[in-house]
Amino acid sequence: MARIDRRLADLGISRTEASLKAGLSRDGIRNLARSTERTPRGETLLRLAEVLRASPNWLLTGEGDPPSTKTAATADKVQSTVLQADVRAPAPSEMNRDLPVMGTAAGSIIKQNFEGFELGGAVDYVRRPPALEGAKDVYAIYVTGDSMEPAHPAGELRFVHPHRPVQPGCTVIVQTRTWNDDPGQAYIKRLIRRSGTKVILEQFNPHATIEIPAEYVTALHRVLTMAELFGV
Repeated sequence: MARIDRRLADLGISRTEASLKAGLSRDGIRNLARSTERTPRGETLLRLAEVLRASPNWLLTGEGDPPSTKTAATADKVQSTVLQADVRAPAPSEMNRDLPVMGTAAGSIIKQNFEGFELGGAVDYVRRPPALEGAKDVYAIYVTGDSMEPAHPAGELRFVHPHRPVQPGCTVIVQTRTWNDDPGQAYIKRLIRRSGTKVILEQFNPHATIEIPAEYVTALHRVLTMAELFGV
């Protein structure tokens, strides 16, 4: 939230003005400041990044070079100047709203509090991030439950690329078929390692290690980071 207010001061615009320019309610930024999670996510992040002339990555994490401190009036006179940002946030109108959200909460908790969800048909469609333009078979899911907090809080949108290689340490969507007490579902977990006989995953909350026989794993898809979504 501090970075948003910093950019508002740099550009000389109010919270209300920036909220309206981003297509939010007039109290959009004010409501964000009052919420427990004070960092914008998903499409809200993209819209605010465009209005504030900052990179989504900088707004989200503070990493990378800070944006230019030029005032809005000065910036309008030099539209051809590229501001100092990791990536340019595209306008929402520049991104196709054709990427399916496939995850629906099943509300199921199998043994040892391992939370899963079902991947069914598309329940929604969201705008396609720049790095995924033209990519085939990509999809998004809404995180359910708190098993991966704080990295992946409940309600957050995550983008998944089934054709990107997975490696130890990355977040993955694991799909299983029925085995033991697992009815066959999908999980968002951190990959520890995999072999020809088993897939070993990590859960953050409560911390646990999950071993699934490889023969029961039907898919292992990579969850993309913010940097990967914007090609940086």
